[in-house]
Amino acid sequence: MKNITITFSTSDNRTQANGYDPRFYESREKQCEDIINDLQTAKKLFGDKLIMITVTEWEESGDIESTPYRNIDEVSARYSAED
Repeated sequence: MKNITITFSTSDNRTQANGYDPRFYESREKQCEDIINDLQTAKKLFGDKLIMITVTEWEESGDIESTPYRNIDEVSARYSAED
């Protein structure tokens, strides 16, 4: 499993970051469940003011992958499709 950080940015200059340390989860499925729940909360909290979501994943050794998204549904689809 990878470390994951999801950062939300809004048009009114709010920023929130959520982190998902793989040591906290017993499986990738549990990690994804937590992410999906937090994404739904952010969708309600930020609403139309959300302008960008950045997802960053990494392992202790290796590459760092960072991907920007325009909406929460795109990020949800990424983690809903996980095995």
